[in-house]
Amino acid sequence: MQIREAKKTDIPQMKKLFKETVLEINQKDYSTNQVLDWASCGDNDLGWENKFQKFTHFVCESNNQIVGFCAIDKTGFINSMFVSKNHQRQGIGKKLISKILDFSTQYQIKNLKSEVSITAKPFFESFGFKTIKQQEAKANKLTLINYVMVKENVA
Repeated sequence: MQIREAKKTDIPQMKKLFKETVLEINQKDYSTNQVLDWASCGDNDLGWENKFQKFTHFVCESNNQIVGFCAIDKTGFINSMFVSKNHQRQGIGKKLISKILDFSTQYQIKNLKSEVSITAKPFFESFGFKTIKQQEAKANKLTLINYVMVKENVA
């Protein structure tokens, strides 16, 4: 497995991974209507284009297939972190967090922040992120509970 910076040509694979993962993995913590609404956010091509302008994206590949991705900006905001539904618990998330920490060192980012799903909260906690608050965030049309989490003094 290797991690590299994503290119816009990766968007179709990233969209597919995002939708499949939300629909299957997040089903245990959110209602069917909520995951359907959340997954529909992945259909917004303009949204993906805008995110590529605002955030640096990294993908994890295995056999030329994207199995995970993340996005971060130079303020330390982690916009996304997704691992393929078929590759959970194989160390891919850990590799992506490691890449985010390298990025933080490179850009002298002191604190990381993210808005994290119920499903991802234990994963982020395992890397020292602390919950600042629980909130309701709008997916597409519906609201979902998530958590604002931070990791301080990273760089």
